[in-house]
Amino acid sequence: MAAIKEEEVENIASIEKSAGRQKLAKILKLKEYNEENDLKAAIYVDYLYDNVMFAAEKGFSWHQVTVILQFALDFLQQCQGKPLSSAIRCFKDLSGNLAQVLGERNYKQYTDYVFSTFMTHYQLFTYVFTQDRQTNVPHVSLAVNVPIPPEELTTSKPDHIWQYEKKIEGLDDLEMTKISERIQVKEKLMMEDEGQQLAVQEKIFSSDLPLTKESLGEMIRDVMQAYTTSTAASLKTTVQEVGEDLNLMLEKTSLPRPQALGPPPRYKLRTPITATAAGKSRQNKSHDSDRSSRKSLKSAKTKT
Repeated sequence: MAAIKEEEVENIASIEKSAGRQKLAKILKLKEYNEENDLKAAIYVDYLYDNVMFAAEKGFSWHQVTVILQFALDFLQQCQGKPLSSAIRCFKDLSGNLAQVLGERNYKQYTDYVFSTFMTHYQLFTYVFTQDRQTNVPHVSLAVNVPIPPEELTTSKPDHIWQYEKKIEGLDDLEMTKISERIQVKEKLMMEDEGQQLAVQEKIFSSDLPLTKESLGEMIRDVMQAYTTSTAASLKTTVQEVGEDLNLMLEKTSLPRPQALGPPPRYKLRTPITATAAGKSRQNKSHDSDRSSRKSLKSAKTKT
């Protein structure tokens, strides 16, 4: 180890602990270490730094502090890997000159410090400095997604145009949602109509013959009621759809359109294709049901 100057030791003792330890490691020409990953080097620097700070806090002269630092380093190298009894003998052999430099009072204080700290935990120090630490460094593969480069600002839209288009887009999405809901409602109505028509047909075909005037009138009422219910439901659904379309059209036309987009498009109320097809399908089924009911009534009258 290169000779340590008194002003260097004084500087180490006068600065913050972490910086002082780094300064000491640099003076001792130790390689840079990480306190978490290289515990052996960290404990080694701690051992030397604590010796320096003990002597400085007890008021030893800076020359005496420098001698203690050199002694602590030589003593650790001489007793490393040896049993405790050999370490005690080594301390006595090396500390002969130390007593002359420190004086009786300071030498006694320093001896008490060494035996209450280093010698008390000697087995731990020996284990740390003679055993290599097993390292377990995990290697994890991470996928890095490079962000998409932004477009040129010259291609951007003014804020008011972007806000307008987002509102129109929201209304278009709402319109598509309404159309999807209408399809589901129409399918449900068609299934209910078919079930009601089948129930009427089953009631007609299961009637006892010959038919009476009362039973014949009841059959006619059931057929007319089924047809009326189906038509009323279809009309109600159509009126509701027209109202929703008008409200959406009114919301779109009430939005202040930016002048840069030109005149607004012409809106005209759309006739739902699914509604027309569904209505025709229900009407065809109702006519088929009426025709089958009339045939059954004619055959019943003939038999009567």
